[in-house]
Amino acid sequence: MRSLEECKNEVYLRSEKRIRKRRQVRSRVLALCIPLCLAVLSIPLFTGRNLKSEPKEIAGMANGNAQPIYTSAEIHRTDGTDGDTAQTILEPEKVERLYWAIQDLYAREEACPEISDGKGSIESQPAEPPQTYRIIFQSQDHEQVCYLLTENSLINEVTGEYTALTQAQFEKLQALLADQASGA
Repeated sequence: MRSLEECKNEVYLRSEKRIRKRRQVRSRVLALCIPLCLAVLSIPLFTGRNLKSEPKEIAGMANGNAQPIYTSAEIHRTDGTDGDTAQTILEPEKVERLYWAIQDLYAREEACPEISDGKGSIESQPAEPPQTYRIIFQSQDHEQVCYLLTENSLINEVTGEYTALTQAQFEKLQALLADQASGA
């Protein structure tokens, strides 16, 4: 019969074998997983594409367009006399026409002469209170972009982009808004 010391020693050796075997398996797994993870994470560096943004772009874009598809537009008009009025446009053609009219104002090259040099003259306040419009476009996946239109500026409230408007540009956009709202 074996002594108690021999049994303890055998148990200790078996546990040491198990511990060594676990370490070997762990080091093999790490030796395989770390390079594999690095290879997967470096794919965007080699392809020039961000894998995280692709599903969002695919879901919100159509026909390879660089802009999301907006399905509705809300127009909130505020003036000092009759308060706020709101109108919702759901027709895709009207929403698209309004969106691209606003985008054209941001894309134009020339600057408003009254504001571009920083020394523009301040005109006297009109007798009637100025109108402001808040235009909210909503996409299919419920993302929103909001524009604030005043008599001399158009501001994208999401990105903070600002463009100065001439009176003619403001009146043209105001007429388009009235046309879109009356047809809705």
